[in-house]
Parts: sequence; structure tokens; C-alpha cells
Amino acid sequence: MFPFIFDMIMSDVKRPNQLNYFLMALNDPLDMLWNVKHLEEPNIAVDNYKKEIFKAFSDKVIKPVCSKVEEEIRLQIHQAIIPNLAQRNPLKGKLFDSNKYIMMSDLYLFEKQISIKEEVKHYLGRVFYQMSALAPHDF
Repeated sequence: MFPFIFDMIMSDVKRPNQLNYFLMALNDPLDMLWNVKHLEEPNIAVDNYKKEIFKAFSDKVIKPVCSKVEEEIRLQIHQAIIPNLAQRNPLKGKLFDSNKYIMMSDLYLFEKQISIKEEVKHYLGRVFYQMSALAPHDF
């Protein structure tokens, strides 16, 4: 159910502040998972729960923000470099406001501190490094 809630939060531009509250609520089932009796070791249930949450958070929050920022950078660069390319009108099309996500304070998911700004920085560094390594004449 939580991947759908991540989608809901990310689809509404007025909700990025709710992300931190939802991540705090995901800590609540941990006490119950430590008390499971059907497994020999309860840490298996806890580890599986955390892995599933981390994967959903990465797929539904981090990756979409990173790809949207990359897309915006590419469009801006292409508009500046390629002559006679039609400029985008921000009043007609919907623009992605990455600033809301990048300027968010750090998020805490279980014992991990997550900075969306650092995640985007790491993603862009990796993508543009790979591009310049594969085609050094076109960096």
C-alpha cells in the first residue's frame, strides 16, 4: 500500500512536506514485526520490511525526482545550444518545480538519513560522467 501513498504524495505539488510524516509513520510496525512468532528469527521480517520500504521510496520518490531534474537540465541546455529550437512557454506547459524537493530538509527512513539534494547530485554526477566517458568529444 505504501508505494501508492508515495505516488499520491509525489503527484500533488502541495504535498512534499507530508513525505517526512509518512516516513515517520512507517516506523510504527517495527515493534510488531520484532514480535513475530512464525519465523525463527524476527529480524528476517524486519529486514524484509525495510528492504521493501527502501525500494518503494527509491522507485517512487528518488528516481522520479532525479529523472525530472535531468530532463529539465537537458531541455534547458538544448534550448540554449540548438539555434531555432522552439522555446518552452512556462505559462502553457506544466513545469516541474524541483526546488521543493531539493531544498527539503533531510528525511529519516528508519536508521538512514536521506538528503534528496545529495541523491540528485549523485545521480546527475553519475549520468553526466557516463555520458562524457562514452563520448568525450561531446562533453
